[in-house]
Amino acid sequence: MFSDKTRKELEQQYAFFTGKDDDKDKDPDEPYELVPMEPRKLKPRGTYQVMQEYVGSDYPEFLLKVAAIGLTIRDRSAAEMKRGMLEYLKLCQQYNKPITNQAIYTAMGLTYYNAVDILRGRSGGKEQRAIVTYAKQLCAMHREALGTTGAINPILTIFWQKAYDGLREDAETGVGDSDDITRESAETIAEKYAELPD
Repeated sequence: MFSDKTRKELEQQYAFFTGKDDDKDKDPDEPYELVPMEPRKLKPRGTYQVMQEYVGSDYPEFLLKVAAIGLTIRDRSAAEMKRGMLEYLKLCQQYNKPITNQAIYTAMGLTYYNAVDILRGRSGGKEQRAIVTYAKQLCAMHREALGTTGAINPILTIFWQKAYDGLREDAETGVGDSDDITRESAETIAEKYAELPD
């Protein structure tokens, strides 16, 4: 597998980086015994378990049908994009597959970048923007349903909602006299200090 020179270099690097230079007395021409490692047995969790249900032997066939839907889109009119989106949703139901952004855009005859351009108003019209927004909302609803049913980790759902779906947490701001807040704080601190044992 390795030449003798390469093997020696690898052994020296291993000894240097690991600090395991115990074999100084060993004959340098004698090769090390390579012990094969067993693969780690990972316990599937969260999203992995959910996705295992969807990915199966029929997944390549499903993706080919999604691509075929996208290739039948003659133009990027709102009616054609809507037709592609509806055919994709029927296909997801038929194959019991998740609704995903990339696949729905492909079925609509778009790439992700085309969809972003339409959403930002750089291309397409109001009708196209409405259809792409609706498709993005369907995918967000699917992810939210997975999160609320416990199929995926709720923290992952929150991440997707913030990073991909554009949802944000608004911080509450109160309008009031700041002197009242500092006065209350000072009084509270004085009471706590008085209660401390000597």
